[in-house]
Amino acid sequence: MPESSNKLTRFWQELKRRKVFGVVTTYAATAYIIIEVTNNLITSLNLPNWIGQIVVILLVIGLPVVIILSWIFDFTPKGIIKTESLEELEGKEIVKKSVKRKLRASYVFNAILIIAVIILAYPKILKRDTLEKLRSRGRS
Repeated sequence: MPESSNKLTRFWQELKRRKVFGVVTTYAATAYIIIEVTNNLITSLNLPNWIGQIVVILLVIGLPVVIILSWIFDFTPKGIIKTESLEELEGKEIVKKSVKRKLRASYVFNAILIIAVIILAYPKILKRDTLEKLRSRGRS
């Protein structure tokens, strides 16, 4: 049994290293957007319902293709290159550079948005009337 868990762990690490999860997540989000746009266009343009079914079928068929391609290839700043196997990587000497993490603008923007939502939602959620109604319901 330890051998099978070791193989499963190695497979899981390989999926992470080859960034398959990120590609699948991106594909799922994009597929969801495509399905929603298709559904909205079908109703507004009076298109037949089978168009939506075909779009969903094509997206489902495309998922294994995307998984296989994300396993084989990697997107880098140099372009699309073939992902090296573990045996090839073990033969090379890996020099890790110390990387300073920069504060990205997207992190700051996301933090500002979260704070703004909390500030705007706070009075709506925690009104005195709402709290008193909750207290009175609890006593009844």
